Parts: sequence; structure tokens; C-alpha cells
Amino acid sequence: MSANTDTNALSRKPIPLGMSDWNNLVRQNKLIVDKTAKLGYLVTFFDFVFFSRPRLMGKTTLCSMLQELFAHGPQNFAGTAIFEHWPETKTYPVVRLSFLDIKCPDATTFEDSLCTHLAAAYAHAGFPEAMQLRTETSFSHLKRELDYLARGQQLVFLIDDYDYPLSSHLDDPQLFAALQNVMSEFHKWLNQQTSARFILVTGIMRYREASLFWGPNLIDISMDPEYADLLGYTKEDIEQHFADYIPQAANNLGISTDELWQLLERYYAGFCFDEDASVKVYNPYSINKFFAPLDDPNFRKRANAKLTFAPYWLESYRPSAALRSFLRAHKYDVAKLVNKYSQPLIVNRGAFKCYVNVNEVTLDQIMVQSGLISIREIANPLISAALNTSPTRYKCEITNAEVASTLSAIFTYCMAHTEE
Repeated sequence: MSANTDTNALSRKPIPLGMSDWNNLVRQNKLIVDKTAKLGYLVTFFDFVFFSRPRLMGKTTLCSMLQELFAHGPQNFAGTAIFEHWPETKTYPVVRLSFLDIKCPDATTFEDSLCTHLAAAYAHAGFPEAMQLRTETSFSHLKRELDYLARGQQLVFLIDDYDYPLSSHLDDPQLFAALQNVMSEFHKWLNQQTSARFILVTGIMRYREASLFWGPNLIDISMDPEYADLLGYTKEDIEQHFADYIPQAANNLGISTDELWQLLERYYAGFCFDEDASVKVYNPYSINKFFAPLDDPNFRKRANAKLTFAPYWLESYRPSAALRSFLRAHKYDVAKLVNKYSQPLIVNRGAFKCYVNVNEVTLDQIMVQSGLISIREIANPLISAALNTSPTRYKCEITNAEVASTLSAIFTYCMAHTEE
């Protein structure tokens, strides 16, 4: 590559890979696609929010941003949209918990692990006495102790991947029910935090058994068009933040920038999460992985080194817990599944928005919520929009070529592997 290319690479911020902590991104001067513009409105007009997105779309980074903003203010956000528009003038204790970190092989271990992690989260939020409660094994007892420690203070709760324990055991109704009892107690307690400054819960599936959605205060913004691009990259995001990379990538592949855009859209775009079917976003993880070799001096020195349109998203993590456990319980013919989902599919709005009982979960719902199939358009726009006499139905298809290229392997993996 040219000397000018090397100069550009040295002067620009490198693409982050596998990083979700806001402070680390800033401290290491990584390239950041600014997704903060709507956070001020979000925390001003909502108190208790649920937000569903597939894995590796940025939910954990969103939690990290909100943790930093609420705990320390916007000083670590210079150059972003929120820097001068964060609505808070004071800081708050932030209790942040990820259910991906909590062991769930059985209900007893799960409750023990939940208590340990929640006590540690309170200690990290500014209640050091909570460290003495890490050995507590009863959530009923722990919640009373934590409420007492935090009395008189407004807290912020950031709960990531709430559904992981339940989704991991769709194939074991007895264990699902046992875990659900603990989860229900946790979510009822969360719903009772009426003095909290802000609560965000993220996940993929919506289980009625979890009790999360029973309270009147929770607002599900997952399909709100206003927040359709809160996570994921829009084309405008890529044009702005990857401006140096685009011509270099096209040159590396020997194609025009227009042809590069066509390939990027084919492989990594297509995710649609809003009820108007109006906003499409690219997978941020795959876009980062695709362009990242251009930061590597060894890659740039190799005369024949070429960028690759590989299935980075699906190579980087196991399929969603819900898909794995559902397919373990329902042994399908892989070829028939691939054929079914290779065709356009009409999906009712409920697959995206309704809270379901575990015995009512369908594979279509899991495919939609996991991001493997995505909305293309509203299938009955006149009925749903003008007459409002029938539930909205969506035409859905495999999200993109990245998913299509690995769909058979995904199904095979899920049915062949037991939960670890």
C-alpha cells in the first residue's frame, strides 16, 4: 500500500475489537461511533425502560455509557452529542448487573450467584458494606439488606441480558420453572424501586414468567422508531466515522467505493427493529472486524493481503441461548429449516412485541429476536395504518448474506451441543 495510506492509518483512531467499556474506549483513544444523541431524551422522559436487541449489537456498551454518565457526569464524553446536553447536574449510585455473569446450572447455584453479584454491584456503586453480604444465599434476605443500605438515595439500575438464565433452559421445563421463581422475585423487587432515578433492562426475549413486564411503569422502546438506530451503525455513521477506511478498503479489493457499499450492505446490513420498518442498520461488530485489518501494519505490508467478507458476527459468539436450548428440545431437520427460512416469512407484530409464556415460544419468535431474520417491510400497511382493524404483519427475511452463509451450521451446532 502507499505511504499516504500508512500516514492515514497512523493518524486516525484505531477500530476497537471486543471492547464494550466506555472508559477503556476513551482511555485507549479508540474510534467511537457516537450513539449518545438520544440518551438525554431517554433518561429525561422515561424512568423504567426495556430494550431488546440481539447479541453483540452494543447493549453492554450502552449500559457502560449510562453508567459513566450517571455516576460521573459527561466529562468523559467530550466530542460526543451528549457532552453539552446531559440533563443531570448531579451524580447517582449506579447498580449494574449482567446476567451473563451469573451461573445458572440449577436454582440453588443461580440464587447464590445472583446474591454474590448483586451485593458486589452495590459495593461498586458506593455501598462498601454490601461486600459483607456477598455470602448471602437468600435473595429474600439480601434485598431487604440492600434496600436498607441504600435508604434515602436515588439509585440507577442497569440490568443487562436479563433473559439469559431462562433462555438457556427452554429444553428443561423443571429447571426453567425453578429459575423463574428466583427471577420473578428479583423482578418484582426491581419493579418496587419506585424512587430509582432510572432503570434500564436489556435482553433478547420477553418472557411473561419473568414478572419483569407485570408492573405498570416499564416502557418497552425496542420497536420505537425513535430508538431504531440507538444501536447498530447506520450508513451515515459509517460514512462519517469510517471515511478514511472506505477508499482504502475499495482500493484493497480492487473495486469502486460504490461496489464496496453494495457488498457491505449485502453482507452486514439488513437489521430492522422499528415498527414502521423504516430504519435499517449494519452490524457494528462485523463492520469493525471487516475494516480492522487496515489498522494492522503487518497487513498493510503484505502485498497480497485482502480484506474478507466473512461471517464475523456468527463466528464470534455462540448462537443465542434461546435458539440453542429451543433446538435442543425440538429436533428439526436442518435442511428443512434452512429451506423454510430461506423464503420470505410473514410474521405478526406479536413475535416482536408480545410477552410470551415459555410453552408458547416459537422458533419464528426466536429467529426474529436473535436477529437471524429481520423486518423488510410492513405486509399489510393499509390495514394496519389506515383502518387499524388488524394486527400489523411484517414481511421478514434472512437478515443478510452473513447470516445466510452460516445458517445451516448454526442449526447443526444448536442441535448437537449441550449447554455448558
